[in-house]
Amino acid sequence: MPPADYGGTELFVAHLAEGIDNDLLTLHGPHDAKLSDFYNFYPEVTSICISDAQCKQESMPKMRTVHHGIDLGQYRLVEQKQQYL
Repeated sequence: MPPADYGGTELFVAHLAEGIDNDLLTLHGPHDAKLSDFYNFYPEVTSICISDAQCKQESMPKMRTVHHGIDLGQYRLVEQKQQYL
């Protein structure tokens, strides 16, 4: 459990995390040192970053990158709206 002075959202999430069997966390938003400290209270949880750059900002012991986005090379650019629907 995090220290009592965390309170608020972090404490709520900690209570939720106590009952979660899946050890996976997806990081959202910019780096927040206080949240990173909080996440370190759960070293068994694998943290999922959206980029390698995001992972480099964090200190959790178990991290993986899952790249989000699409390969633009698979699509043809159409400069005029097509008629459909």
